[in-house]
Amino acid sequence: MEIFWYKLLISLVLTIAIALVLKFRLYLARHVDFNDFKQFSVAFSLFRLLPFWGVYILLNYDTTSDVNIFYLSSLSAIKGGLVYRDFQSVYSPFFPYISGLFLLIWNSPKAIVLLMIFVEAAALRATIKWFNKVNMTVCSLIYLLLPTTFIFTIFGGQEDVWMWGAFVATLHVYRWKKSEFLLGAGLALGFLVSKLIFILILPGIFFLLQNKVRFILGFLSIFAPIILILYCQVGLQLLSPIQEANIPRTPNLLSLLRPFISDVVPVGLPILNWLGLLINVFIGLVWISKKRLKFSTEDVFIQLFIITYILLMLLQQSSYANYALLFLMPVLFLITESFVYSKWILFILLNVLLAIHPALWWHNNLFYITRFADLINPLFAVEYLFEIVIVFGLLGILYETYHTSVPGDMPN
Repeated sequence: MEIFWYKLLISLVLTIAIALVLKFRLYLARHVDFNDFKQFSVAFSLFRLLPFWGVYILLNYDTTSDVNIFYLSSLSAIKGGLVYRDFQSVYSPFFPYISGLFLLIWNSPKAIVLLMIFVEAAALRATIKWFNKVNMTVCSLIYLLLPTTFIFTIFGGQEDVWMWGAFVATLHVYRWKKSEFLLGAGLALGFLVSKLIFILILPGIFFLLQNKVRFILGFLSIFAPIILILYCQVGLQLLSPIQEANIPRTPNLLSLLRPFISDVVPVGLPILNWLGLLINVFIGLVWISKKRLKFSTEDVFIQLFIITYILLMLLQQSSYANYALLFLMPVLFLITESFVYSKWILFILLNVLLAIHPALWWHNNLFYITRFADLINPLFAVEYLFEIVIVFGLLGILYETYHTSVPGDMPN
């Protein structure tokens, strides 16, 4: 329980800092411009590199969570091992090789965390360059201070922001060249360096584009040869990351409903994963059919990304709090400009609970609540309460995204 209280304390401190940013947001908007690389670098150093130094160098804190798993697979990768054959990985093929780059100069799991921090900085920088809003600096500062992003990045070394980084980088290329071929190629690279779930946005993008053939050719030009070569080397082990989806986790809609449905729906039923994915893609297609006439193509792409991965977090039985890093960065820049203080309070509360929920669930020995009788245990009841607030908070973000009237791709 000690880790839970530490993370709660950090979250409260960060919440106070966010409150100060909101209080002085007009002053910050006038005097701070994160389009300027020097100013951005100062903020990045203050809110990411300095905490990293304090936690891992000064206090010599040991890495935890997925970082040690990343370290083992990345170490095997840089030694010449072949992914899925010589070592296990639940990520896309290129991920362990890229995440191991810093190990070439610093052989420590801490190097993995540092790399994640720099990837996050690149994603944030690309996001700032994409959005041209009055509150851009405020959004950036709040992102760096959010309990979810701060704790998951500094203490968890989580990689989920890679997907948004790859996506927004591809959008920059698409806006620059207006080439469906390059869009397809860029998304194929994003798929190969991050997670298999990156593929979920492809049907919606395909539906939205006019030149679908060039998009498919661009995607296949990168994807097909890599996958073919890997299949020849590792065979069906290429599909091993899919097995991760059968492990039930929390919080998500299925974990919330589990006490109601345990008698009729077995825990970990594989068909639930495919059903969730189909519903996700279907809602995405319906969404863009309603939005395509109101927003530019790039605007709809960003909205599609947000709703796809919020739905993933809600509908997949294997999803958990870390998945929030998939969409928090674009959410902040897209929908918070019109937030009143009450919405900010709810948004920050959601982030606090997302940040501390994994520590509580871990303390509960990853106990998966299946019966109402389980709630007799006070800690299980608190964890279930967290689930309720998180799930409804995510539904609230979906609602705000659907009703947003603020364009998201105003070029600088």
